[in-house]
Amino acid sequence: RLRAPPARSLPRAMSPGPQSQSCPVCGVGLLGSSLRFHVKACATQTLTQLGSCQHCGRPVRREDLPEHARRCGERCGGGSEQSAAQRRVWQRRSATLRSLLARLGECTASDFDSQGLLVCPKCGQGGFGLDEAVGHEELCGGSASGTAAAAAGEGARGDPDDGGLRARLDVAVAQLKEELGMADAGGGALDVCLERLQEVVRNAWQRDERKYRRLRRSNAAFEEAIGRWPAAVAVLEVVGFEATMQSSKGGDPEPHLVIAERLSDAHAMAALEALGASPEGVAAPGGPKAEQSSTQEARGAGLASLEECRHCSRRFRFDRIAKHETRCRTAKPSTAKFDVARNVLAGTIGEKRIPLVRNLLRQLIQLPPLEASAAALASKQAAAKQLQQPTELRPLMQQPRPPESPEPLEKEPQRAPPQQQPDAPQPPQ
Repeated sequence: RLRAPPARSLPRAMSPGPQSQSCPVCGVGLLGSSLRFHVKACATQTLTQLGSCQHCGRPVRREDLPEHARRCGERCGGGSEQSAAQRRVWQRRSATLRSLLARLGECTASDFDSQGLLVCPKCGQGGFGLDEAVGHEELCGGSASGTAAAAAGEGARGDPDDGGLRARLDVAVAQLKEELGMADAGGGALDVCLERLQEVVRNAWQRDERKYRRLRRSNAAFEEAIGRWPAAVAVLEVVGFEATMQSSKGGDPEPHLVIAERLSDAHAMAALEALGASPEGVAAPGGPKAEQSSTQEARGAGLASLEECRHCSRRFRFDRIAKHETRCRTAKPSTAKFDVARNVLAGTIGEKRIPLVRNLLRQLIQLPPLEASAAALASKQAAAKQLQQPTELRPLMQQPRPPESPEPLEKEPQRAPPQQQPDAPQPPQ
């Protein structure tokens, strides 16, 4: 019989130990004692295998770089798909990622908190994953509160000369009202245009998805409300949108209006006030949800920074999105089926009959349903009738069957007892 080993003989790995932690670079689960040694090797290996795309500036693995660069160049007809501002953003983030990986290659225990997450060396704020740490270190100035410094940096980004911006917006909106007032004779086109412009600004301010900062000029709804008015397009350009050529889902490049990053609070409020939005629509999003712990805010910011695949709309970390887009099955063309009719008849006198032959072959492949003959149906009905019990026999079948008497056993013939022979006479004495 097999017996379970005693508790003291269990291997050390099975005994209760410290809580497992995840590597911030590759995500594998490790024990707390071995996390630091694994991160050193993992960060060094990742840094040596990391390259940058010459078109979009994204960090890409060196083995995926040729295929990604080819696709990235084909999307815009050999040029750069991303705007110059977006490319500068990726280059800045790639440089921050490289410096972070280089520091993790020589990491110490002070680089991690009790949960195995990264700690900012400038401000001491913890609870960051790899992508969250990259976004935080871009904005952190080494103050006592890293979250406050990051929030202040994000609010100040993209808002140079707020007074000059408001003046330029007022001039652009005045020209828009003048142009639509002369072209529209009380048709309400001005009100519709201003409402759509306010909606575009709110989406670029409050929405995290990149599709809300990418306007396709060939869209019928956009063209009807905004695109057909040059003054309305000029307002979007003052807000920060840039005219560029981009392709959607591998198609031909089309004119788009794109803004690289989300609008800051001050930038968006100035634009909404110039467009005549109501005070409720100008108010910055906040409320009770904004009062959360710093760790939850950092994790929420990390989820919001995920990039969306242009092919399948799935979201990935910014340093993983390039690898996924190279291997995304949605972007790959479907495998063409072998055409027997064209392969046989192409280049012959029967080439004109290829569609007819293809349809005939398709009909031959589809088997017709089986038809039962009359004899088969009759035999099937007869077998079904035999299985049914007649009504007059049912009472007899329900009566209990009398027990059968056992057959008598044949008696064996009795053998006659052996006869006793008389005793022999004894001789006289």
